[in-house]
Amino acid sequence: MQQLSFLPGEMTPGERSLIQRALKTLDRHLHEPGVAFTST
Repeated sequence: MQQLSFLPGEMTPGERSLIQRALKTLDRHLHEPGVAFTST
């Protein structure tokens, strides 16, 4: 799996929401209890 090469501080609000949507989609598809994609 690829590592994101940028920091959250460098993202625009649009990019941030797009990535959050992608992470939620990944999380829904993978359903692995031991893997956390978001740290809120």
